[in-house]
Amino acid sequence: MKEQRHTLLFNDEITWEAVQELIDNMGNYYDIDLFFSTNGGSPCAMEALLNYLNWRKDHVTIHLTDRVCSTGVDILLDFEGEIILSKNLDYLIFHIADRSLYTLRTSFEYKELVKQLQIENESDIANLRGLGLNEAELKKYKSGKDVILYRKDFHRLNINKSK
Repeated sequence: MKEQRHTLLFNDEITWEAVQELIDNMGNYYDIDLFFSTNGGSPCAMEALLNYLNWRKDHVTIHLTDRVCSTGVDILLDFEGEIILSKNLDYLIFHIADRSLYTLRTSFEYKELVKQLQIENESDIANLRGLGLNEAELKKYKSGKDVILYRKDFHRLNINKSK
């Protein structure tokens, strides 16, 4: 007998707590349609979510809906399973990763953290080019500005290709 598909919703900030709650909930089901929307959040928590989603990639279909911003767009770059751009997805926002500045007490070299972040952002540019962002959008991205893709732009995105 075939397992029933379950629909789950995620419309939250990407935090450790929200991601752990989603992972725990997904563990209760075999085949899942995940409707996903977020304003972004923690890149570290997003990495943990993507690790779990890729482990379950043959049993999870992600439906991007409403809006997906900031670290949430990493799903488009790193999820190895099926992604559907919902008819209700209004926009995607891409921007370079940034780091909080600790001004009072630090025992690490802030310049080294910035250097590491710059290397990561450069790597992301190649991935965004492969996703379908054009040179004008990549230039805007590199300058630290938000790149917003609307429904009219979604046809350019290279999703669901062999990764």
